[in-house]
Amino acid sequence: MIIGLIISLLAVIGLVALDLLIKHWAVTSLAPIGSMELPIFGNTDIIGLYYTENTGAAFSFFSGSKYFLIIFVSLLLLAVAVYGIFDKNKHILKSACLIMIFSGGLGNLLDRIRNGYVVDYIELRFMDFAVFNFADILVTVGAVLLIIYIWSAEMRPGKSRRRRRSGFSKEVSKYKNR
Repeated sequence: MIIGLIISLLAVIGLVALDLLIKHWAVTSLAPIGSMELPIFGNTDIIGLYYTENTGAAFSFFSGSKYFLIIFVSLLLLAVAVYGIFDKNKHILKSACLIMIFSGGLGNLLDRIRNGYVVDYIELRFMDFAVFNFADILVTVGAVLLIIYIWSAEMRPGKSRRRRRSGFSKEVSKYKNR
């Protein structure tokens, strides 16, 4: 268990450091010019870089509510950490999802505490969508994979909670087969 916690902590530190480094680059290199083409496969109409400062949450909800967002995100991160540490059904995919969610949330929280806003810089140009950052990708991918994991591994058809929690169904089948 201790080794798993150390590995998780190192992963969180690495992902948060990468997020903060990218944001530092965005502030120092992208902010002065505003936006930048990002040719992917020769096409600049897919993704671009566009510097913006988001004072709200996703899609700028709760804009200007710095302290509310700091407290709310801190409580969510505490819940994710407690769940990840004390979860009895450890699985590498579930742990990876929780690490991504926690790291992304912490990266944006540190940005919000330090600056009063979150630095966003990835712009999807092929559709009208909010500008986002690496931390947002971590949270989103982690949450989607966690939902898929829970749906596929923990909520399989025919896998009822009653059977897992008690030996009742095994006991009944012993008597039925006599």
